[in-house]
Amino acid sequence: DEEEKERTGKSNMIIFDRCKSEKRTLITTSYKLLLRKDCPPGTYLIDPKNTSKMEAALVELLLTHGIILQPRKFLTRCVVCNGHIIPVYDVEEKERIFKEHSAPDLIAQDFKVYACDGCGQGYWWCDRPNSSASRVKNQAANLFTKCLRGGVPIEGELNMFSFINVEEERKRGVEEEEEERRKIREGGAGMVRRRMDVIDWLKDEKLSHPFHMRSAYAVP
Repeated sequence: DEEEKERTGKSNMIIFDRCKSEKRTLITTSYKLLLRKDCPPGTYLIDPKNTSKMEAALVELLLTHGIILQPRKFLTRCVVCNGHIIPVYDVEEKERIFKEHSAPDLIAQDFKVYACDGCGQGYWWCDRPNSSASRVKNQAANLFTKCLRGGVPIEGELNMFSFINVEEERKRGVEEEEEERRKIREGGAGMVRRRMDVIDWLKDEKLSHPFHMRSAYAVP
């Protein structure tokens, strides 16, 4: 409630203060938010109406902040409270979860059931292509491949995403970037999936350049 009042009020926004104190990057879909004088530097504006741009923005954000993806942790956080999702083995607990979601008929089926260790939110896995679980997995796999093609580093086991060929996706990413660079050279409107060259330069302790600078006020 307090954050909502601050969000809609005229005083400084709590979310701005949290970003600064916790050293977080603010991601928003509102360009008006960026116009506020107290908006944290580095705030990232994304266009929710353009899926391809949102996917490209995800890759750039991960590269900019040096994030290393761990596929084994994908789809392991609760969508309600961000707690950890853990397996449920107790039969009575499984029945409770199905009943709470108005799906008592599923009790007799052999589904893998999970629950959040924080709020108790229940989940279960279903391999049917039209199930919500399958749709979420497919979307996660799609974003994962985009990150691989964009050059985002990963570590650890792939687990449920072992069907993705990492080396093949990396290769496709290089080919796509070369193709887009070619289009730009020829006057096209392709958007390069760049590796944030400027950020890489800033991280280079031995950064150098071929230019010889001298002051305009220097005496000849």
